[in-house]
Amino acid sequence: MKFTAAASFLALAVVGSSIQSSAAHCTHSESTMNTSTTNNSTLTHSDKYQCYELQAELYLVKEQKNNLFKSAELGNIRVDGWVKCVACTGGPNANVTCATSLHQENGPYSPLQATHIHKSSTGDGRTGMGPPVLAGCGNANRVPAPYSQTCHQVQKSNLIAAHKKLSMTLIPGAFRDMEDAVKDLVANPKAFYYNFHSEDSLVFWNAIGQDPVGFVAGPFMSATPVVY
Repeated sequence: MKFTAAASFLALAVVGSSIQSSAAHCTHSESTMNTSTTNNSTLTHSDKYQCYELQAELYLVKEQKNNLFKSAELGNIRVDGWVKCVACTGGPNANVTCATSLHQENGPYSPLQATHIHKSSTGDGRTGMGPPVLAGCGNANRVPAPYSQTCHQVQKSNLIAAHKKLSMTLIPGAFRDMEDAVKDLVANPKAFYYNFHSEDSLVFWNAIGQDPVGFVAGPFMSATPVVY
């Protein structure tokens, strides 16, 4: 699966400016975060846990660009986004927290129904697909998962809704526990990607008989140790 920046008709977005110290894909240059990176994998706060920052840019999933958004009405829509996560080890206190932004200019929109971190079955989050392992915001009646909250919505074009701190929850069966999930995420960040599902994207994937890939998605590229 490839992710391509392109037009779409969903006005959704989530902006995060900072994540607190107990927080966890590629970000836009306009976002900032109060962190300092270490030159090695030294521990942060104490010798019992360590935090890493992961970032990603989000793009419209290619198949939707080619098949779902062809009409002239949608030709001037622009969609872009980013996600910035902090993943911390810490045994029973291990956690992943994300700030995300999804911005759209022009056109109608479709409600955001879910957001996840997935692990690609090929080990490459840029081109591969895989099951969700962590859930952020969502509607469990539409996309079953243990979400920490419902997703914020945008009511009209060119507005941004914000999630400054999404607590990601472990999807049952994905890993033994959150500690294992964090360790795999920071050791193999390029195997993971972040995505958003909208109502219209769910309908699209169902119509073509595929598991829902998402509306927009983007791969993590690195995990950088951080200190707060």
